[in-house]
Amino acid sequence: MFRTRGIEKLLASGSKSYDDVEQLLMQVGVIGAFLLSISFPLQWSVLPGTMDDADFFGVLCSSQQFRSYVVDRLEANNFTDWQLPYNINATLDVKTELLVHVRAAGRACPRLS
Repeated sequence: MFRTRGIEKLLASGSKSYDDVEQLLMQVGVIGAFLLSISFPLQWSVLPGTMDDADFFGVLCSSQQFRSYVVDRLEANNFTDWQLPYNINATLDVKTELLVHVRAAGRACPRLS
């Protein structure tokens, strides 16, 4: 982690002592402990199921190859209801949106428009 030559050079110069290096290391340890005390509550404030959903939708939005895989898997399991109603008398063809429109429009995620 620390460069040995740098510490030896610092100590050999006579301007610093082992106490200064020890204080520096102690400060680094205190800062590390402080950052850990902040990061653990942040990590546990998000439910694991939410992270799984976020990972799935992130890949679904960003990868055309994954969208094609999802469509292939759904069709292999005899899924046929690709029409999603989102307004009165309006439906979205999810299969076409996933395979064609997202890539053609250059959008990261499909939208209901």
